[in-house]
Amino acid sequence: MKRIIFFLLFSTLFAKNIPFSVGEKFTYEFRFNIFKAGTASLEITDMDTIDGAPTYKIQFIATTDSWGNFVFPIRDTVSIWIDQNLLATRKIAK
Repeated sequence: MKRIIFFLLFSTLFAKNIPFSVGEKFTYEFRFNIFKAGTASLEITDMDTIDGAPTYKIQFIATTDSWGNFVFPIRDTVSIWIDQNLLATRKIAK
């Protein structure tokens, strides 16, 4: 039993904690009462380097559907680069 506990504790020293990876995508749907108004997605599209620091490139896309276009049409794309080590924003582009 002690060997198993030691092995489990020792193996965690070499485990790499990666919070997310390229290709992960979150999709959201927004509604007004029973009507679907639009969708939004957040996707990690690439790994890049900015000022020598490794970064994740995240793309946020929001669009409205026919009901949402009637009130306020939205067609937005925002690209965000986040430092892989600090998880701090390095660059934002619309």
